[in-house]
Amino acid sequence: MFPYNLLGNNERNRRRGTGERVKRIVADDLTEHCARCGACKARCPSYGFEPHEAMSPRGRLALIAMLETGRLSPSHKLRHRIDTCLHCGHCDASCPVQLDIQEILFRGKTRIPSGRVFKRMSRLSLNPARTDLLFNVARVAHSLVYRPLQRIRNYRYVPAPAKVPFRNRHKLFRDVDARGRVALFVGCSINYLYPEIGEDLLDILLSLGYEVVIRQGESCCGAPLREMGFHDVAADLARRNLDLFAKMHVEAIISACPTCTLTLKLQYPKMITVPRDFASRVCDVNQFLSRTLDIELLDQGPVAYHDPCHLAGALSVRSEPRELIRSTGASLLENSGESLCCGFGGAFGFRHYSMSREIGTSCVNQVLPGQVHRLVTSCPGCKMQFDDILGGREGTEVLHIVQYLRRAMTRASEQDECVAGSLQE
Repeated sequence: MFPYNLLGNNERNRRRGTGERVKRIVADDLTEHCARCGACKARCPSYGFEPHEAMSPRGRLALIAMLETGRLSPSHKLRHRIDTCLHCGHCDASCPVQLDIQEILFRGKTRIPSGRVFKRMSRLSLNPARTDLLFNVARVAHSLVYRPLQRIRNYRYVPAPAKVPFRNRHKLFRDVDARGRVALFVGCSINYLYPEIGEDLLDILLSLGYEVVIRQGESCCGAPLREMGFHDVAADLARRNLDLFAKMHVEAIISACPTCTLTLKLQYPKMITVPRDFASRVCDVNQFLSRTLDIELLDQGPVAYHDPCHLAGALSVRSEPRELIRSTGASLLENSGESLCCGFGGAFGFRHYSMSREIGTSCVNQVLPGQVHRLVTSCPGCKMQFDDILGGREGTEVLHIVQYLRRAMTRASEQDECVAGSLQE
């Protein structure tokens, strides 16, 4: 059996500060530490879809405990129950005794991984060159096979992989009078599927006067592999990325993907040994731009915003994207209810598509009323999910917040040029 640190981050920090030793327990002790209150069930997306105990966070913890102690054997049904967790983190936020439920589930999945074929394929991610080759093959397959099948069968929308990944386009942008020096952790989604988000972020940072570094050897952050139970491969990826980024002389390591940010900032220290200052330098793009974006922005009309689970929950970034949107002059639509999970969940969105789409449809109905035609989010995975669900809604556009801000920056610049031209006349 393997040990778990079941206390949440706040409680662990408090105990370290007072010199109290953090108690480590094994999975069989889960039922003793779980308050059995059911608070974790209230906002669990998969439990809402299939409401019985085994599909709740509390039920999954009990299943893992029984698996660890031999009271249950690995099976397809058990894998389904645990695998249908989206890792949105709502259960961690609602747990009154601050159990680290996500970490327990990640570790529990190592006992029932997705399969040998998936594991062998996952090791390709350890070599960025092989990953590039894999996505080149995927781009051809997307055009010849996936898109035709998507028209006639109920397959998830996936954008075509880029001909040239974003990381292969850029390396370093120097500025003699640079305001500062930052690095980008690009992530797989932006690198291969949404390079335009990376280009827009690069334009914004250069406009602000920053020197920007893009590391060519960057690997996947490891989050999808942990979700599939491949903890050892994910730990190897963490070490590779740490070797690349930890010793860089930059004031911030910026990511436009909340899952990447969460993984580097909060999960790497649970997987491997990291330098003391590493996590503090990893920064979500909303946090960084809310402190540094001092150029004029312009937008008009109503905008709806969706909170990605990893950003608003685990990283507690809620006000910053709203402040950025309001700074453009747009009318931000606020929903009175708690923000719902979009239902994407990384690998979950492909392996359990019907469940994912139903969860996502409920989210869209909450955050995007019929009279609003622009939905902004801060996660490339959420954007893909909303593009899939809203594909048939005419005139509706889904934007990553970086794309939204880049357009607002362009509008402000064009207005200034118009004003200057009229004055010259």
